Amino acid sequence: MELKNQIIYISKKVLNSIKNFKFNFETTIFIFDKELNVLYSKSNFEHKDLCSLVIKESVENNAFVLSSLQNTTVKTKNQISGKDFSVLSSPIHEIKNKELQGYVGIITKDDNGNFEMISEMLANQISYELHVYREKLLIEEIIKTDTSSLITREQQHEV
Repeated sequence: MELKNQIIYISKKVLNSIKNFKFNFETTIFIFDKELNVLYSKSNFEHKDLCSLVIKESVENNAFVLSSLQNTTVKTKNQISGKDFSVLSSPIHEIKNKELQGYVGIITKDDNGNFEMISEMLANQISYELHVYREKLLIEEIIKTDTSSLITREQQHEV
């Protein structure tokens, strides 16, 4: 499975494990690859207006890029709807070599500072799950290819 599909698979698993995704304000969590393409999103808002806005070249998308570069929360106003948004991101890194894999982005109308912690927590969880998934694939591959090193019941030759 290629990297993009691995990130999508793990992100869905992690985001779907958030059982009480009931923030008081319109909030969307995005998973971006390292080229800032949207891979997956989850929203608590039925109309998912934020999802359609971010996928286009929008103020929120530009704010996300700025947030990821500055590693801080960016507050902005959507020019079309006139709504105020907070945009923040946390990088997803490979655990072994710290290579950037993508970002968790949160766009919310909530002014609460807790979203920075939530973003970091989700990025860390996705990084960990991705690491475990890749280690499992590596072990399976070793077992398939290196059966000669397994202990067999054949009698050993006498020296």
